[in-house]
Amino acid sequence: ISPKEVLALYNAANAAYHMQQYDVAETYFKRALAEKPDHVESLNNLGIMYMDLKRYDQAASLLGKVVELEPSRALTWFELGMAKNALGRKDEAVAHWKEALKHDPKLKEATYNLARLSEDQERYDDAISWYQKTLDIDPKHLNAMLNLSQIYGRVKQDYGGAITLLEQAVKLAPNHAALRFNLGMAYHMAGEEGSAQKSFERAVSLDPSLRQAVP
Repeated sequence: ISPKEVLALYNAANAAYHMQQYDVAETYFKRALAEKPDHVESLNNLGIMYMDLKRYDQAASLLGKVVELEPSRALTWFELGMAKNALGRKDEAVAHWKEALKHDPKLKEATYNLARLSEDQERYDDAISWYQKTLDIDPKHLNAMLNLSQIYGRVKQDYGGAITLLEQAVKLAPNHAALRFNLGMAYHMAGEEGSAQKSFERAVSLDPSLRQAVP
């Protein structure tokens, strides 16, 4: 079979994938790979499709083959880490995300997931470092701001640090109720009750279900 025919199978697979015709896409990807087992784009996209379908074992197997063939693919290393993380193989996930960053130091998805995993494992100093790196790459990363502020307040009792982050965050997303509520909590814990009350009132106006959580 010619390279053009392999490409035609690959293109048909992608078209079916984008139309969410997963069984059809899988058939075409596998036909392309039967003809050319080292067709990197078919391996990669079938692996990504398996991620979408939560078929993490199969995804990890295929994405692992991709990085063996082309070790510089940062996004594939990242997705391989996501597959391993979903399988509970946390140490491997960390290694893969760090490998992704070797090839693309500005891959904020990798720094953010390293932060999240560090936080889940209660390695808070590592989490702070990875959240800070995420914000160095993307200063407007709201989830990084929110999570980092919670570590500052809940773990480090650094309410000033939490307030600084959350004040920046609410400027970027003024109608984000959770940010407003967390800013109110940070003000409250810092003893700034006037500012806390204003933040709580704004949060409740955006999401009335938060009223019962106001201290």
